[in-house]
Amino acid sequence: MLDGVRGFYNQKKNDEPNFGAGQSAVHYHGRGYGEELVQGVDSVMDFRLMLGRNGSKFEENLWKFLGFKQVLLANSVLAANLIAVSALTSYKLERQLKPGDEVITLVLLSPALYPRLFRMVLFPCS
Repeated sequence: MLDGVRGFYNQKKNDEPNFGAGQSAVHYHGRGYGEELVQGVDSVMDFRLMLGRNGSKFEENLWKFLGFKQVLLANSVLAANLIAVSALTSYKLERQLKPGDEVITLVLLSPALYPRLFRMVLFPCS
């Protein structure tokens, strides 16, 4: 199956005319065919719709590249915000967020985050 997807990708890539400066149009969006198409199909076939082996490898490469001890990927902005707020409540911090603290939030903050802040006994103020 992956060979078929690679064949499709190669055909699409070969069908595209070569870029000529001053001659070719530059499209700001549209379908992109690349190796990520093959990797996406591979992940779906593996039924790894979340992190999976490629995501784990990406995390490892990212923390090494950034020089951190660890990184944590999130699947949405909401999840990333929850991870960040949870990290700020860690007992390992000298000045962590504590129950009853007010946290500055964006006016356009996802409504799904508010109940989670309240559960942590943190109060948003915009």
